[in-house]
Amino acid sequence: MKSLKHISIHETSGEEDYRPWIDAAAAVGAKVVTIHEKPGAPIAGQVTRFRTAGDYAAKRGVRIGVENLRGPYDDYIKLVRAIKHPAVGCTIDTGHIAYLDEVRSIQDLENRQAAYNDHLEKMLRDVNDKLIHMHVHNIRPGRGFIDHYADIKAPLDTPRLFRVLKELNYQGMVVLEVHRDTESLEPKAAYGRFISRIMAEQR
Repeated sequence: MKSLKHISIHETSGEEDYRPWIDAAAAVGAKVVTIHEKPGAPIAGQVTRFRTAGDYAAKRGVRIGVENLRGPYDDYIKLVRAIKHPAVGCTIDTGHIAYLDEVRSIQDLENRQAAYNDHLEKMLRDVNDKLIHMHVHNIRPGRGFIDHYADIKAPLDTPRLFRVLKELNYQGMVVLEVHRDTESLEPKAAYGRFISRIMAEQR
């Protein structure tokens, strides 16, 4: 692990006890543990859970990134603003923006694509002071949008995404979450090269 320059951990089990994940992050030198929000769950309970995780993470030299998942846009914004913990910030997942109620309710695909990119930019700006981590991947039209694809073309407006991140002076990691089994390694590698080029153009 010492040869790796940047490491992060993504907790996806849904377990209530995050301490093993935080311990693992500290052991390998990861600075961020990403944990999903729980759409529909009472905000007060989530705030308590993330503050408790933040207390433990701070002692281990780790930060918690609360990841957007789905549901009403304002629910996520209210949650991350209510936590108010120095060791807890935001992980924004580009693909999950497609599952916001305000996006997925749009029937026309062209209008949905526009709303998707608009809501992604809006969320980045709304959480700017809390943004510590990014999960980037593209989506494909299907029954709605399907995420975690390594597609270079739309729906994700990748140049716009990185223009906004530059404007916000984002200094965190960019993790490419392209893990669809239907894609071979080469499209994923090509996506990495594409993202690297777009990022270089913004320097």
